[in-house]
Amino acid sequence: MKVGILGAGGVVEASHLPVLSQMPGVRVEWLCDLDRGRAAKLARGWKVPQAHDNLKDCSDVDAVLIAIPVGRRREALASVFERRWHAFVEKPFAITAEEHLRILRDAATAGIEVGVGLMRRCFRSTGVARLALAEEVFGPVREVWASEASRMGTTGREGSWYQADPAAAGGGVLIETGSHLVDQVFHVLGVEAYDGLRATFTKIDGMDIEIRAVANLQRAGGAGTVPLRLLISRARDFHTGVVVRCERASIRFGVGPDSADEVLGRDDRPLCQLERARGATNLFQAFFQEWQAFLEQCRTRTPSLVDATSALLGTRFIEAAYDIGAGRQT
Repeated sequence: MKVGILGAGGVVEASHLPVLSQMPGVRVEWLCDLDRGRAAKLARGWKVPQAHDNLKDCSDVDAVLIAIPVGRRREALASVFERRWHAFVEKPFAITAEEHLRILRDAATAGIEVGVGLMRRCFRSTGVARLALAEEVFGPVREVWASEASRMGTTGREGSWYQADPAAAGGGVLIETGSHLVDQVFHVLGVEAYDGLRATFTKIDGMDIEIRAVANLQRAGGAGTVPLRLLISRARDFHTGVVVRCERASIRFGVGPDSADEVLGRDDRPLCQLERARGATNLFQAFFQEWQAFLEQCRTRTPSLVDATSALLGTRFIEAAYDIGAGRQT
Protein backbone atom coordinates (compact mmCIF):
# COMPACT_ATOMS: atom_id res chain seq x y z
CA MET A 1 0.00 0.00 0.00
CA LYS A 2 1.38 3.38 -1.02
CA VAL A 3 0.66 6.06 1.60
CA GLY A 4 0.99 9.84 1.41
CA ILE A 5 1.08 12.16 4.42
CA LEU A 6 -0.51 15.61 4.37
CA GLY A 7 0.92 17.59 7.27
CA ALA A 8 4.36 17.53 8.87
CA GLY A 9 3.50 18.42 12.44
CA GLY A 10 4.35 16.84 15.76
CA VAL A 11 1.95 13.88 15.61
CA VAL A 12 3.34 12.89 12.20
CA GLU A 13 6.94 13.13 13.35
CA ALA A 14 6.45 11.47 16.73
CA SER A 15 3.89 8.78 15.92
CA HIS A 16 2.70 8.22 12.35
CA LEU A 17 6.07 8.15 10.57
CA PRO A 18 7.76 5.81 13.08
CA VAL A 19 4.79 3.43 12.85
CA LEU A 20 4.25 3.52 9.09
CA SER A 21 7.96 3.03 8.43
CA GLN A 22 7.75 -0.31 10.31
CA MET A 23 4.49 -1.62 8.86
CA PRO A 24 4.85 -4.62 6.53
CA GLY A 25 3.48 -4.00 3.06
CA VAL A 26 3.35 -0.18 3.47
CA ARG A 27 5.52 2.43 1.79
CA VAL A 28 5.30 6.16 2.51
CA GLU A 29 5.64 7.89 -0.87
CA TRP A 30 5.58 11.57 0.09
CA LEU A 31 5.17 14.24 2.72
CA CYS A 32 3.26 17.42 1.90
CA ASP A 33 3.16 20.55 4.05
CA LEU A 34 2.91 24.31 3.46
CA ASP A 35 6.29 24.45 5.19
CA ARG A 36 8.21 22.57 2.51
CA GLY A 37 11.45 22.85 4.44
CA ARG A 38 9.96 20.94 7.38
CA ALA A 39 8.43 18.36 5.05
CA ALA A 40 11.78 17.88 3.32
CA LYS A 41 13.61 17.53 6.62
CA LEU A 42 11.21 14.84 7.84
CA ALA A 43 11.35 13.10 4.45
CA ARG A 44 15.14 12.92 4.61
CA GLY A 45 15.08 11.63 8.18
CA TRP A 46 12.64 8.82 7.35
CA LYS A 47 13.85 8.09 3.79
CA VAL A 48 10.59 9.23 2.21
CA PRO A 49 11.19 9.77 -1.55
CA GLN A 50 9.23 13.01 -2.06
CA ALA A 51 8.47 16.27 -0.21
CA HIS A 52 6.00 18.85 -1.52
CA ASP A 53 4.17 22.01 -0.48
CA ASN A 54 1.24 21.50 -2.88
CA LEU A 55 -1.02 18.46 -2.94
CA LYS A 56 -1.40 18.78 -6.72
CA ASP A 57 2.29 17.92 -7.14
CA CYS A 58 2.02 14.67 -5.19
CA SER A 59 2.08 11.32 -6.98
CA ASP A 60 -0.85 8.93 -6.73
CA VAL A 61 -1.12 6.76 -3.64
CA ASP A 62 -3.57 4.24 -2.23
CA ALA A 63 -4.25 6.15 0.99
CA VAL A 64 -3.39 9.48 2.55
CA LEU A 65 -3.11 10.64 6.15
CA ILE A 66 -4.86 13.98 6.72
CA ALA A 67 -2.91 15.54 9.59
CA ILE A 68 -3.58 19.26 9.12
CA PRO A 69 -5.85 21.40 11.36
CA VAL A 70 -9.54 20.53 11.20
CA GLY A 71 -10.50 24.03 10.10
CA ARG A 72 -8.21 23.92 7.05
CA ARG A 73 -9.09 20.58 5.46
CA ARG A 74 -11.98 21.22 3.09
CA GLU A 75 -9.97 21.98 -0.05
CA ALA A 76 -7.48 19.20 0.70
CA LEU A 77 -10.23 16.62 1.20
CA ALA A 78 -11.89 17.66 -2.06
CA SER A 79 -8.59 17.04 -3.87
CA VAL A 80 -8.10 13.69 -2.11
CA PHE A 81 -11.59 12.52 -3.06
CA GLU A 82 -11.15 13.72 -6.65
CA ARG A 83 -8.05 11.56 -6.94
CA ARG A 84 -9.82 8.67 -5.20
CA TRP A 85 -7.35 8.14 -2.41
CA HIS A 86 -8.57 6.50 0.79
CA ALA A 87 -8.35 9.03 3.65
CA PHE A 88 -7.27 8.44 7.24
CA VAL A 89 -8.19 11.65 9.09
CA GLU A 90 -6.59 12.67 12.36
CA LYS A 91 -8.91 13.74 15.16
CA PRO A 92 -10.89 15.90 15.51
CA PHE A 93 -12.65 14.61 12.39
CA ALA A 94 -15.00 17.54 11.84
CA ILE A 95 -16.26 20.67 13.59
CA THR A 96 -19.95 20.08 12.86
CA ALA A 97 -22.19 17.10 12.17
CA GLU A 98 -23.09 18.66 8.81
CA GLU A 99 -19.41 18.73 7.86
CA HIS A 100 -18.91 15.17 9.13
CA LEU A 101 -21.83 13.92 7.01
CA ARG A 102 -20.64 15.87 3.97
CA ILE A 103 -17.24 14.18 4.17
CA LEU A 104 -18.90 10.76 4.41
CA ARG A 105 -21.16 11.53 1.42
CA ASP A 106 -18.30 12.83 -0.70
CA ALA A 107 -16.23 9.75 0.15
CA ALA A 108 -19.09 7.43 -0.77
CA THR A 109 -19.55 9.25 -4.09
CA ALA A 110 -15.83 8.87 -4.81
CA GLY A 111 -15.93 5.20 -3.80
CA ILE A 112 -13.23 5.50 -1.16
CA GLU A 113 -12.90 4.62 2.53
CA VAL A 114 -12.50 7.12 5.37
CA GLY A 115 -11.10 6.42 8.83
CA VAL A 116 -10.63 8.56 11.92
CA GLY A 117 -7.63 8.72 14.24
CA LEU A 118 -9.18 7.98 17.63
CA MET A 119 -6.51 5.62 18.86
CA ARG A 120 -7.83 5.29 22.44
CA ARG A 121 -10.24 2.72 21.01
CA CYS A 122 -7.18 0.50 20.61
CA PHE A 123 -5.99 0.82 24.24
CA ARG A 124 -6.12 -2.40 26.23
CA SER A 125 -7.81 -0.60 29.13
CA THR A 126 -10.56 0.67 26.83
CA GLY A 127 -11.19 -2.83 25.49
CA VAL A 128 -11.23 -4.37 28.96
CA ALA A 129 -13.76 -1.84 30.26
CA ARG A 130 -15.95 -2.18 27.16
CA LEU A 131 -16.10 -5.97 27.52
CA ALA A 132 -16.80 -5.91 31.27
CA LEU A 133 -19.59 -3.34 30.88
CA ALA A 134 -21.17 -5.11 27.90
CA GLU A 135 -21.37 -8.31 29.96
CA GLU A 136 -22.55 -6.40 33.08
CA VAL A 137 -19.94 -8.17 35.20
CA PHE A 138 -20.74 -5.79 38.09
CA GLY A 139 -24.38 -5.22 37.29
CA PRO A 140 -26.07 -2.40 35.35
CA VAL A 141 -24.18 0.87 34.88
CA ARG A 142 -25.48 3.66 37.12
CA GLU A 143 -23.33 6.68 36.17
CA VAL A 144 -20.03 7.69 34.59
CA TRP A 145 -17.54 10.40 35.50
CA ALA A 146 -14.92 11.41 32.93
CA SER A 147 -12.24 14.05 33.42
CA GLU A 148 -8.98 15.08 31.82
CA ALA A 149 -6.80 17.97 32.85
CA SER A 150 -3.34 19.46 32.53
CA ARG A 151 -2.16 23.01 32.92
CA MET A 152 -1.37 24.60 29.53
CA GLY A 153 2.02 26.26 29.22
CA THR A 154 2.02 29.95 28.34
CA THR A 155 5.41 30.17 26.70
CA GLY A 156 7.12 28.57 23.73
CA ARG A 157 4.17 28.86 21.34
CA GLU A 158 4.38 31.23 18.40
CA GLY A 159 1.42 33.08 16.89
CA SER A 160 1.20 30.70 13.92
CA TRP A 161 0.46 27.72 16.18
CA TYR A 162 -2.86 26.37 14.94
CA GLN A 163 -4.34 25.98 18.43
CA ALA A 164 -4.07 29.75 18.87
CA ASP A 165 -6.52 30.16 15.97
CA PRO A 166 -10.13 29.11 16.79
CA ALA A 167 -10.99 28.87 13.08
CA ALA A 168 -8.15 26.41 12.45
CA ALA A 169 -8.52 24.41 15.68
CA GLY A 170 -12.32 24.36 15.62
CA GLY A 171 -12.47 25.61 19.20
CA GLY A 172 -10.35 24.73 22.19
CA VAL A 173 -9.97 22.01 24.80
CA LEU A 174 -13.33 20.35 24.13
CA ILE A 175 -12.70 19.57 20.47
CA GLU A 176 -8.97 18.99 20.88
CA THR A 177 -8.82 16.87 24.04
CA GLY A 178 -12.54 16.18 24.30
CA SER A 179 -12.74 14.47 20.93
CA HIS A 180 -10.61 11.70 22.46
CA LEU A 181 -12.28 11.58 25.87
CA VAL A 182 -15.87 11.75 24.59
CA ASP A 183 -15.15 9.03 22.03
CA GLN A 184 -13.48 6.85 24.63
CA VAL A 185 -16.51 7.06 26.93
CA PHE A 186 -18.99 6.51 24.08
CA HIS A 187 -16.98 3.53 22.82
CA VAL A 188 -16.64 1.89 26.22
CA LEU A 189 -20.35 2.25 27.03
CA GLY A 190 -21.68 1.53 23.54
CA VAL A 191 -23.56 4.83 23.41
CA GLU A 192 -26.07 5.28 20.59
CA ALA A 193 -27.70 8.60 21.61
CA TYR A 194 -27.73 11.27 24.31
CA ASP A 195 -30.07 13.93 25.67
CA GLY A 196 -30.26 16.49 28.45
CA LEU A 197 -26.89 18.01 27.57
CA ARG A 198 -25.83 21.05 29.59
CA ALA A 199 -22.41 22.70 29.25
CA THR A 200 -20.49 25.65 30.64
CA PHE A 201 -17.16 26.98 29.33
CA THR A 202 -14.23 29.08 30.48
CA LYS A 203 -12.64 30.85 27.52
CA ILE A 204 -9.64 33.03 26.72
CA ASP A 205 -9.48 34.91 23.39
CA GLY A 206 -12.28 32.78 21.95
CA MET A 207 -10.65 29.46 22.86
CA ASP A 208 -12.21 27.28 25.56
CA ILE A 209 -9.71 26.22 28.20
CA GLU A 210 -12.19 24.42 30.45
CA ILE A 211 -15.60 22.75 30.05
CA ARG A 212 -18.04 21.18 32.46
CA ALA A 213 -20.90 19.18 30.99
CA VAL A 214 -23.62 16.77 32.04
CA ALA A 215 -25.80 14.59 29.82
CA ASN A 216 -27.81 11.38 29.76
CA LEU A 217 -26.23 8.67 27.60
CA GLN A 218 -28.44 6.05 25.98
CA ARG A 219 -26.65 2.73 25.57
CA ALA A 220 -27.19 0.42 22.63
CA GLY A 221 -29.25 -2.72 22.87
CA GLY A 222 -31.60 -1.41 25.54
CA ALA A 223 -28.83 -1.35 28.16
CA GLY A 224 -30.33 1.74 29.75
CA THR A 225 -29.62 5.43 30.25
CA VAL A 226 -26.49 6.56 32.09
CA PRO A 227 -25.83 10.03 33.57
CA LEU A 228 -22.50 11.48 32.41
CA ARG A 229 -20.46 14.12 34.21
CA LEU A 230 -17.63 15.48 32.06
CA LEU A 231 -14.84 17.87 33.04
CA ILE A 232 -11.94 18.86 30.77
CA SER A 233 -9.44 21.60 31.58
CA ARG A 234 -6.20 23.14 30.40
CA ALA A 235 -6.38 25.76 33.16
CA ARG A 236 -5.64 23.54 36.16
CA ASP A 237 -4.65 20.06 37.24
CA PHE A 238 -6.97 17.51 38.84
CA HIS A 239 -7.73 13.81 38.62
CA THR A 240 -7.66 12.48 35.07
CA GLY A 241 -9.53 9.31 34.18
CA VAL A 242 -12.90 7.62 33.81
CA VAL A 243 -14.97 6.06 36.60
CA VAL A 244 -17.97 3.94 35.63
CA ARG A 245 -20.16 3.20 38.63
CA CYS A 246 -22.14 -0.02 38.40
CA GLU A 247 -24.63 -1.60 40.77
CA ARG A 248 -22.11 -3.75 42.66
CA ALA A 249 -18.75 -2.08 41.98
CA SER A 250 -17.02 0.59 39.90
CA ILE A 251 -14.45 0.37 37.11
CA ARG A 252 -11.76 3.05 36.93
CA PHE A 253 -9.29 3.50 34.08
CA GLY A 254 -7.07 6.27 32.78
CA VAL A 255 -6.67 8.00 29.43
CA GLY A 256 -3.19 6.66 28.68
CA PRO A 257 -2.34 3.40 26.90
CA ASP A 258 -0.65 1.89 29.95
CA SER A 259 -3.62 2.53 32.21
CA ALA A 260 -4.94 -0.32 34.34
CA ASP A 261 -8.61 -1.18 34.81
CA GLU A 262 -9.21 -1.10 38.55
CA VAL A 263 -12.27 -2.51 40.27
CA LEU A 264 -13.40 -0.31 43.17
CA GLY A 265 -15.63 -1.36 46.05
CA ARG A 266 -18.51 0.69 47.33
CA ASP A 267 -16.10 2.69 49.48
CA ASP A 268 -14.02 3.42 46.33
CA ARG A 269 -11.10 1.38 47.58
CA PRO A 270 -9.32 -0.72 44.89
CA LEU A 271 -10.23 -4.41 45.05
CA CYS A 272 -8.44 -5.86 42.01
CA GLN A 273 -7.51 -5.24 38.39
CA LEU A 274 -9.11 -6.57 35.23
CA GLU A 275 -6.80 -7.82 32.49
CA ARG A 276 -6.87 -9.34 29.04
CA ALA A 277 -4.20 -10.22 26.47
CA ARG A 278 -5.32 -8.02 23.59
CA GLY A 279 -4.97 -4.27 23.12
CA ALA A 280 -2.29 -1.60 22.96
CA THR A 281 -0.27 -0.73 26.05
CA ASN A 282 1.79 2.05 24.47
CA LEU A 283 1.14 4.76 21.89
CA PHE A 284 3.12 3.10 19.10
CA GLN A 285 1.05 -0.07 19.41
CA ALA A 286 -2.14 2.02 19.34
CA PHE A 287 -1.11 3.92 16.21
CA PHE A 288 -0.02 0.65 14.58
CA GLN A 289 -3.34 -1.00 15.37
CA GLU A 290 -5.46 1.88 14.09
CA TRP A 291 -3.47 1.98 10.84
CA GLN A 292 -3.75 -1.79 10.57
CA ALA A 293 -7.53 -1.56 10.99
CA PHE A 294 -7.86 1.26 8.47
CA LEU A 295 -5.74 -0.37 5.76
CA GLU A 296 -7.73 -3.58 6.18
CA GLN A 297 -10.89 -1.51 5.75
CA CYS A 298 -9.43 -0.11 2.51
CA ARG A 299 -8.65 -3.61 1.23
CA THR A 300 -11.95 -5.26 2.19
CA ARG A 301 -14.35 -2.27 2.02
CA THR A 302 -15.72 -3.44 5.36
CA PRO A 303 -16.14 -0.93 8.25
CA SER A 304 -13.39 -1.29 10.83
CA LEU A 305 -12.78 -0.12 14.39
CA VAL A 306 -11.76 3.31 13.02
CA ASP A 307 -14.50 3.76 10.42
CA ALA A 308 -15.38 7.47 10.36
CA THR A 309 -19.13 6.86 10.52
CA SER A 310 -18.73 5.51 14.06
CA ALA A 311 -17.45 8.91 15.29
CA LEU A 312 -20.48 10.92 14.15
CA LEU A 313 -22.24 10.89 17.53
CA GLY A 314 -19.14 12.33 19.20
CA THR A 315 -19.06 15.14 16.64
CA ARG A 316 -22.75 15.87 17.32
CA PHE A 317 -22.12 15.96 21.08
CA ILE A 318 -19.18 18.38 20.82
CA GLU A 319 -21.01 20.65 18.35
CA ALA A 320 -24.10 20.74 20.58
CA ALA A 321 -21.98 21.63 23.63
CA TYR A 322 -20.39 24.54 21.75
CA ASP A 323 -23.84 25.70 20.60
CA ILE A 324 -25.03 25.71 24.21
CA GLY A 325 -21.93 27.62 25.29
CA ALA A 326 -22.56 30.23 22.60
CA GLY A 327 -26.25 30.53 23.46
CA ARG A 328 -27.37 29.00 20.16
CA GLN A 329 -29.08 26.08 21.86
CA THR A 330 -30.78 25.51 25.21
